[in-house]
Amino acid sequence: MKLSGLIFYWLAWLLWTLITFFMDKSPRRTVMGIWILLCIIFAEWIIHLYFYSFSAVFLLIIGGAIYLLGKCRSLVYHLFSSFTLMIGYSAVRYWEQITPVWFILPRYVIYSFLLTFLVLLMVKDFYSQIGVCLLGTSFGEILFHITVGGYGFQMVIGEMAFLDLLLCSLGILTGIHLLKIGRAKLYASLHTKHSMEVAK
Repeated sequence: MKLSGLIFYWLAWLLWTLITFFMDKSPRRTVMGIWILLCIIFAEWIIHLYFYSFSAVFLLIIGGAIYLLGKCRSLVYHLFSSFTLMIGYSAVRYWEQITPVWFILPRYVIYSFLLTFLVLLMVKDFYSQIGVCLLGTSFGEILFHITVGGYGFQMVIGEMAFLDLLLCSLGILTGIHLLKIGRAKLYASLHTKHSMEVAK
């Protein structure tokens, strides 16, 4: 039974539900909802170009990252953060190929927490975090495959296992963002209640 991709589909539908039913109505919500649906539709499509094969959803991921980062301030800083994430991701991929023994947990767990930690360390705004995570990880995947392709290893760029770990990272970032929103609302509610009691 093929297990790669189950996490991607499950989390993609979950994110689409959150965006569609809980996000405020805006052009960004519409674009993100359509974008996730297109990613789900084209996840299994493979494009062959010269010596390389890549998933069609890979192009959608890069396009979505560019769209998100294009609407953020400090574009140069976010591109530099994406470059840093690209180097970090590809370095861990090389390490995995050389010494896979240290992967005592499922690879998507290790990669997800590592990517989330790096993104949170570099970027504060939620949408910028999503854009940096998508762009940096995608180009890290390209860099890794171009490098190992020179040694005769032919793999699909953006395969389902990659989509699993990428969606895990996005899921963690989204969960942290929702916790921050919940904390802010709870604090505001407690502050309002305290102010009303003081006024009495």
